[in-house]
Order: sequence, then structure tokens, then C-alpha cells
Amino acid sequence: MERGTLSYILHLPRMQSPKSEYMELLFDRLEDIAAFTEFNTSNLKSFGHRTRELLALACMEVEASLRAVLRASGSFSGRDRFNMNDYVRACEPLCLREFQVTLRRHPNVGPLRPFQSWDIKQPTASLPWYDAYNATKHDRETALDRATLEACLQAMAAVTILFCAQFSPPVTADWTHEPAYALNRWFTVELIDPDPASFYVPPVRVELGRTPELWLFDGRGTGTWNVMDLCVP
Repeated sequence: MERGTLSYILHLPRMQSPKSEYMELLFDRLEDIAAFTEFNTSNLKSFGHRTRELLALACMEVEASLRAVLRASGSFSGRDRFNMNDYVRACEPLCLREFQVTLRRHPNVGPLRPFQSWDIKQPTASLPWYDAYNATKHDRETALDRATLEACLQAMAAVTILFCAQFSPPVTADWTHEPAYALNRWFTVELIDPDPASFYVPPVRVELGRTPELWLFDGRGTGTWNVMDLCVP
């Protein structure tokens, strides 16, 4: 896990795994909805089978990402099944409440902070968008109106945040690698009042022959370092 660096590209094979291709498909579905529904505050409560479909797919990706994080932490070795009581334990270590996402093309919709209200005492009910997915999954007939455009956008913001929490936010100039390209095309990501103590800066390696006063730095200039293991209590 990396935080506050530009070196997510070092994880390119993992970032471009089949799981990341799934993210690209989610953004394609979001594009389809945008072709028929204007993304503005007046339409946030609109709902239908397409929004229910995307909400379900996005929430399943959120679950998959959190499951991968929990397994990577080593605190859940041997576990095959997880639930929201488990997933919420990753909120603090990943600093998920600090992330804010804004739609590039539709800033009037407002900032999205899907994990801001996540409460360990009510891990499902404290996330309205996930609670809506849970309701429509079990009772589509009576709960379809909860699969709103707003819930979809919050769920897609959650997918984006979990990607950034694992691989670091993609640099704005990265319009080449997927799913960073799709993410940059749709969203801007920022941290709100982050704790500076949660950041770490890798050592910088200056190659021989470089002028130390002025030189271009990117992830390739990162020196050898040991990343601290993720700890999920």
C-alpha cells in the first residue's frame, strides 16, 4: 500500500490486472447512463434498472477491493468469507474518510465522500449507497427506487477511492494507462484535512552525472526502501 507518492506506476502489472479491467467496464456503464440522464442535482434521485445494475456492480467491486486489502494485511489468513463487519476495519488504516471525489464534467453535482460516515457500529446502514445496494439486491420489487443516480455516483466514487488507496492517486498527466485514464477522465481525487503523520516519502536516488540543482524527478528516481506492512486491527 502506498500513500502520498507518485510511484503507483511501479505496481503497473497489478494495477492493470483483470480486476482493473473490471473498473474500465464500470466506467463504460457510467458513460451509458450519462448518455440518457443529465448528471445534475435535479436528477440525483432518478432511478431505474440501469442504475440498479451499475450500483450492484460497483458495490461488488468495493467488496472485492476490501477483501483483497484484508487478505493482504495477513490479519485474516484462512478466511474465505467476509462481511461489512470485517470490511469497516479497513477504513481507518486506508484513511478512506479523507478522500473526496468530484466529477470533472459535472462539478455542480458536488463533492462525493462515500466513506465519510462509515461507522463500525453500523457498517451497512452508515453507508446509504451500500445500504441501497443491499436493499435492492434482496428486494428489487419494493426497493428499486433506492437504486438512484446519487447512489451510483457514490458507489463509483468508492471504487475510485479504493483504487487510489491501494495504488496512490494517478498523476493528472497519466492519460495512457488504464484504468488511470478512465479515472482521470471522470473524477478528480483529493484528500480533505489529511494527517501529515500518515504520509511517508521514499528516498530519492540521484543518478551520477545529474545536476543536483535542477533535474526532473519521477517514480524511476525512487531509491530502495521498505514499505511498512498494512495492519488491519
